[in-house]
Amino acid sequence: MIRSGMFLIFFLSSTATFAQGSCPWVPTLGKTPDEVAKLVEEKSGKKPTKACGGGTDFKVCHECSAKLSPEQWRRVQWMLAEPAYRDWHFHWHQNSVTDARTKAKELGKSENELQGESFFYAHREFYRNVQANLAAMGLPCISPWSKAPATMDDPNFETIESVLKKQALPVCAKLDPGGQKLKQLQAFENERPSAEREVNEFARNRMAEVRALTSPTERMKADRKAQQEIADARAKARALMTNKPPTMTPQEEDALRRCLDRGAVRDFRRSHEDMVLHGTNEFLAKNSLGQLGHAIDGSWHGPLHNLYETRQAPDCDEENIAPHCDSMGDAISSHVNMNFYKLHGLVDEYAEKWMARRGFEIASKNCEGKEKCFQWTGSYVGESPDFVNGSGCTMVHGPNGVVAANRDRARPSKSSTQPSRGTQKTKQAK
Repeated sequence: MIRSGMFLIFFLSSTATFAQGSCPWVPTLGKTPDEVAKLVEEKSGKKPTKACGGGTDFKVCHECSAKLSPEQWRRVQWMLAEPAYRDWHFHWHQNSVTDARTKAKELGKSENELQGESFFYAHREFYRNVQANLAAMGLPCISPWSKAPATMDDPNFETIESVLKKQALPVCAKLDPGGQKLKQLQAFENERPSAEREVNEFARNRMAEVRALTSPTERMKADRKAQQEIADARAKARALMTNKPPTMTPQEEDALRRCLDRGAVRDFRRSHEDMVLHGTNEFLAKNSLGQLGHAIDGSWHGPLHNLYETRQAPDCDEENIAPHCDSMGDAISSHVNMNFYKLHGLVDEYAEKWMARRGFEIASKNCEGKEKCFQWTGSYVGESPDFVNGSGCTMVHGPNGVVAANRDRARPSKSSTQPSRGTQKTKQAK
């Protein structure tokens, strides 16, 4: 069949094996930045000089770009969609917690801390592998998002506005054709959490007092009084806000609010303060790298995955390995999506801030004889494909971009075995 706009052909195929010297994919796992840079130079014919995330020492790029064209991205996307690559990312999320638990007992360290460190380490490896292969093809590397967005429609996160439109209910377009009311409501909602922080604390304390009453009659009366006091306090706080909600009937505002308060957007808004907090000097000073990774994995990492999630095509089941199956909300497909690397480039910047604050210039699994080197303890990376670790070059796809769907290959189940990641919809691992 042909998918409109993608022009991809699906057919049954046997696995293709390339001689190592002719492998179209540059292996990066277990290699130093200098070794990867040399491979990139051999493939591209020019010496790389830039680092576009993944560590300041990872200078394997020729240039950095905020956004690659669909044609450029498809040059690497076909390999990211390969079953072994999908399995690698999926099973890392499935097994990383178990690995951390086992290693924690051996080392006498915190399970969460080791898992948080592995979160940084493994995703840095995913990130580096794609950057190196883009550069090897003579293409720009992907510039990561450089900082937490100042607001929900920060231009650094150029697709948030389009995401809001994609996720809006059909009624939104009728209520707000130009999108101005939604933007106004969004600004109001962005400011509201900080404006109502004291009110929320007051509400928690008042309701605790109500719940402490033993008499049902007294509790009912106290509840009505408390609810009115809370409503009055909230109204006063909102009257002092800079941003006001749009002028609409209560019914219209309720409908428009449903457009804004979709789960992914709501979760992202709630976690925005954590994005800012995790980059502060105070937080970086009092937490280890593993604690930082665990905090990020369990807070804003997942909502960002979900915010940039694309709707899966109807044919994207466990068997379909086509590149257009790239939902950001699923561990079996998120790494095929270009936004994954912008997001994890941002995540990696937090690790870089932590290291720089402590005077580290490089990170390695073995720092013997290396100065200013942070030695990874949590470094679980899972079972990587042979074309990533350099042990071979076996693949189902062909380098011409034609997709060979090997339906004899069993796909991991996305139901009970769906990996939990502060990233994806189940517990949410982003």
